This record gives sequence, C-alpha cells and structure tokens, in this order.
Amino acid sequence: MSRHQILAFVVMTVVVLALRSLPFVIFSKRKPSPLFLYLGRTVSAAAISMLVVYSISTVSGVGAFPVGVIELLSASAVVVILQYFWKNPLLSIVVGTAVYMLSVQGVWGKLLFF
Repeated sequence: MSRHQILAFVVMTVVVLALRSLPFVIFSKRKPSPLFLYLGRTVSAAAISMLVVYSISTVSGVGAFPVGVIELLSASAVVVILQYFWKNPLLSIVVGTAVYMLSVQGVWGKLLFF
C-alpha cells in the first residue's frame, strides 16, 4: 500500500469512529428528548416495512402467476418464522437471504430433483 492509501485509511477510520461515538458523547450527561426516543423506536420498523414493500413491488412477470413470487414468499416465510421463534435479526436476515438466493438460482430444484 502506498502512503496515500494508508493516510486515506487512517482518516476514514478516525471519521467513522468519531461519527459512531458522537451520540454517546452528546447524550452521556443528559437524557435524550422524547422525540429522539420515539424515532429510535419507530425508524427501524419503518425502514423494514419500506424494504418489504419495495421487495414485493419489484416482483414482475408475465401471465397469471408472476415470476419470483415463490422465491419471495418462501424467503419471507423463513424470515418471519425465524424471527418469531429466535428473535435474532442477524440470523433471520442471513438465512432469509440465503433461502432467497438459493431459490432464485434454482438450487432447490437441482437438490430435490437431481
């Protein structure tokens, strides 16, 4: 690596650490406002809802049964089931993504029907 690349890496690292620690420094001595707490509770659910709507809206196809619906519904069902029983978002996201990607690539058909 050149000196320029090392310097850029160091600067980016410092900026990311500063931005990540800034909320903890600001709110360490005082209580956050009710608006901030409300946004903290609702923004993640709203973001996930927008991702679900976007995922469903991108399914397109020709005919009565759009292409990609089975893959989307199977991956969504896996995510919902994992989240309901284990309540681990990382597990739900990783396994749901794997199920969707394997479905889209046709791996399940190759595994089941040789």
